[in-house]
Amino acid sequence: MGLLTDPRAGNVKMIKFLLQWERCLCFFMYISGIVWMAMLASPMFND
Repeated sequence: MGLLTDPRAGNVKMIKFLLQWERCLCFFMYISGIVWMAMLASPMFND
């Protein structure tokens, strides 16, 4: 995580965006993973 939070690393705008929306992004990705795993049980998505 040190490279992402180091202000001298480069694109500060993107880092601030990620840190600001970290909780929402993690929640969305967690739910998306659960939905994806549930969809794999369907033959339409599992071919």
